[in-house]
Amino acid sequence: MASGEDGGCSQVSSDVKPGDRGSFRCLLCGVNVPNRPSLDDHLRGRRHKRMCEERDKRQQQQERSVFVSGFPKGTTEEQLRDVFQSISSVKNIIIDKDRGLYAIVEFENSDGVSAALEQHDIKLEGQRLKVKPREKKEFKKKRTGVRNLQPPDQEALSKELIHCKDVEEQMKSVVTLCSPSRHESHLRELLLSLLKETFTEFFPGCKLHPFGSSVNGFEISGCDLDLYLELGEVLNGEKDDVEDVSSKEKDMDKGMKNEGDGEMVDCLEVEEVQKDEIMEAEETKHDDDDDDDDDDETLTPGLSLKGLSNEEILNVVERVLRQCVPGVHGVQSVPSARRPVIRFQHKTSGLRGDITLNNRLALRNSYYLRLCSDLDPRVPQLVYTVRYWARVNQLAGNPLGGGPLMNNYALTLLIIFFLQSRSPVVIPSLSQLREMAAEDDTHDIDGWDCTFLSDPTQIQPSKNEQSLGCLLSEFFSFFASLDLHSSILCPRDGVILTLPFTSPPPSWADGFRLGTFNVQDPFELSHNVCSNVSSKTARHFSSQCISAAKTCRLPLYSVRSLSRPWGIILLLLPNTSEGKKKEGIEISIPLTGTSLKAVTLAVKRVLVEVLLCSCEEESSLKNEAEDAGGGKDEMERSGDEGEQAVSHMERLIIGDEKSEFKAEELNKDGMKTEPHGRKRENIEEIQNDNKRRKVECTNEDLILEQESTVPGKKVRKKSKQLKELAKENMSLMRFNVWHQVWEGRRKQRRNKFGEMTQKIEVETAVSRALSSGTVDKPCKPLMQITVKTEQTNEGNAQLHLTPEVDDYRCSTDFLHFLEVFLPQMVQEIIKGHG
Repeated sequence: MASGEDGGCSQVSSDVKPGDRGSFRCLLCGVNVPNRPSLDDHLRGRRHKRMCEERDKRQQQQERSVFVSGFPKGTTEEQLRDVFQSISSVKNIIIDKDRGLYAIVEFENSDGVSAALEQHDIKLEGQRLKVKPREKKEFKKKRTGVRNLQPPDQEALSKELIHCKDVEEQMKSVVTLCSPSRHESHLRELLLSLLKETFTEFFPGCKLHPFGSSVNGFEISGCDLDLYLELGEVLNGEKDDVEDVSSKEKDMDKGMKNEGDGEMVDCLEVEEVQKDEIMEAEETKHDDDDDDDDDDETLTPGLSLKGLSNEEILNVVERVLRQCVPGVHGVQSVPSARRPVIRFQHKTSGLRGDITLNNRLALRNSYYLRLCSDLDPRVPQLVYTVRYWARVNQLAGNPLGGGPLMNNYALTLLIIFFLQSRSPVVIPSLSQLREMAAEDDTHDIDGWDCTFLSDPTQIQPSKNEQSLGCLLSEFFSFFASLDLHSSILCPRDGVILTLPFTSPPPSWADGFRLGTFNVQDPFELSHNVCSNVSSKTARHFSSQCISAAKTCRLPLYSVRSLSRPWGIILLLLPNTSEGKKKEGIEISIPLTGTSLKAVTLAVKRVLVEVLLCSCEEESSLKNEAEDAGGGKDEMERSGDEGEQAVSHMERLIIGDEKSEFKAEELNKDGMKTEPHGRKRENIEEIQNDNKRRKVECTNEDLILEQESTVPGKKVRKKSKQLKELAKENMSLMRFNVWHQVWEGRRKQRRNKFGEMTQKIEVETAVSRALSSGTVDKPCKPLMQITVKTEQTNEGNAQLHLTPEVDDYRCSTDFLHFLEVFLPQMVQEIIKGHG
């Protein structure tokens, strides 16, 4: 491999990893290149050289630095500099901004590190400091945290869920897989602490309350940090009538922290690593291309906000956030929003956040949702699953805040309303919780009664014992049957109001914004939380609920399988638009010293024996045309004999209905590819498909009949057409794909090499190993594909592979796999190695 001369750094060999088919990956830059010339260009490029220089700089800083702790809280950089300057010349000192308990001291050269470590009694104000070498961490390319803080994609999630034992375990796994990791949760705590410290310095007496997903029990990885900045004391000089939420926040934080395994040692290790990461970011924050500060006026602690308008206060808070919080960028004020908000992103952690100044109702909503989450463990599991389903089907999640889709709050209220409608109920209505409330639970915010019993231990557990899978299925059926346009869902009372209102209308009706989807906020009764939802989204929601309800009634929903999607994976598959043209692929195989028939037989062997498919039909048009019609003289026979020949050929091309249900043997071991207990509905699907094909063929016949009405010439034209097809040397086969053997082949193949000598045997063993974990007998193939082979003028065998049935939406991955795999296996067989 090239040395530093080519790549601009001394560690090129360890930075480059060979890939498949001559490709390479630069681990330092995170770049894939297809071949060696492209790799050489990359290693000589500015991007790679810049990364090498940055890595060298970081390594030199680590070699010149020590990690210091044990100093009194409030210690300044100048105090630490005075202590270590007496040991060796100090270049830089960084104290973490959060609690001031850790620091990195960088000397001018590495001799200072040795001198500092040799002294065992370094003290500051009589307190002994702990000094240790700075941890040598592997240099990695900087990434924007947002890309890492996200729930798993559909493919990754499906691979995890397929191993669960039932639908209930799948839904529980969705919660685990989509929830923030301990690392991300700790980053949120650090960022929240940093923001609290900064705002308290500039606005003494203020409070910063998290709300929304961060505290309501439905937090997902990468969700925004929603914050409410309470400035009551700062504005009025006295405490407003604001509920004391400090104890509730502590309870919520305690509940969130207890979700991990509770290992103290791990938490301390994570904390130390994250502190080091944040301090490293501080080292380079002046070098980053961040937002320019255009404000000339200097901000000083203890700002007075008296006499300022709401918009002016919002501008002051925005400036403090922009200028005084380390690592914050992308600050943007949105005063025109329903609740004026300041958006920002923290570069070090990658977290995004929103700060509002008057949102006590949202804070109270968060406590209510948290209470619902704590009342029954099925609630968060149902919420996480439905939210993911809605995101996959583009029903919820407006990236820029506003938009025609539902937000997570509205979607959660739909689930809560549904659970209120069960018999017996899973969650009591808010009105019932209000009747149970104690005096301390009484709250009035902006004229709205926000009272409810906040202690979940005082509420009787639900008597509803329905399983999670049953509740999920009923959720879709429930909303599939509703007329959303003429209804208002009211989670406060757990009832549906029918439009138009009866006389007299409710007191809140005047301010309620009616739309195609109406869900009333349980506290601010005049607010329709789905007022932004477009009619298209509402219709799409109803149609998707209908489709999901049908899916939940399929046997595959509840029958576990390790070889095909099942359970809620069926609900999370990407949706394909109806009537979309079926897309296939073309594969070209050279006919070097062999015939098209040999290639066709090899293709069939690969699909049947190696990939465990079953072949429904096979047509060799050349041979069959000759057998059906004989020579030129026989093809000109009159009437009935010609019709019989054409009819026979049509059956070969289209498929005989009776022959479609005959079970064929999969391999020499006698494995049946088509079970005897095939569902009637699947048979009807294939029959309908065949009828459609016959109609298409009949239409072509009518055209031929119109071209010639002379008796005997119709048969002659048909026979001529078949003969032309025969000259093209074309064949057609249809295959049922039963097992998902293209997933995980590489890992299985590594385990099988060495046991067998011929590659075709290895691949067959790999497929059998991948399909051996199936615990249920397939009643329906994963997909059905047709393979048409024909000879081109260039002397190649051209394969046309088209998906005919793809209920599990696996054809794209399978055909992509065949593009490389099929030609290799066919060549192995033709050469005699198989």
